Amino acid sequence: MQRFEFTYEIAHKMLKRYLEFASPNPALIDGMSFQDLIRTASEQGLLLGEWADWRGFREMRSKTSHTYNEDVALEVVGGIPRFIEEARVLYDRLAERLS
Repeated sequence: MQRFEFTYEIAHKMLKRYLEFASPNPALIDGMSFQDLIRTASEQGLLLGEWADWRGFREMRSKTSHTYNEDVALEVVGGIPRFIEEARVLYDRLAERLS
């Protein structure tokens, strides 16, 4: 669970940093909502999934921070493989564009 939390946070931050780096107006990216950030990344082909997928990952992350309920933990663990797939695609696409 902690590895998911950490990896989710890093993926979100790296995505935002890349979009700021690649944008002619980094301040615009900095001021975006999470939803707009994900949509922009998706439009640029950085993500495998779409807004609904990343909203789900964000909800999973929020649940891990605020509960110690076993059922909730199992629900989050069930979503981790999908997140890992998404994180790998994001990593590969960022690496390709930055090389």
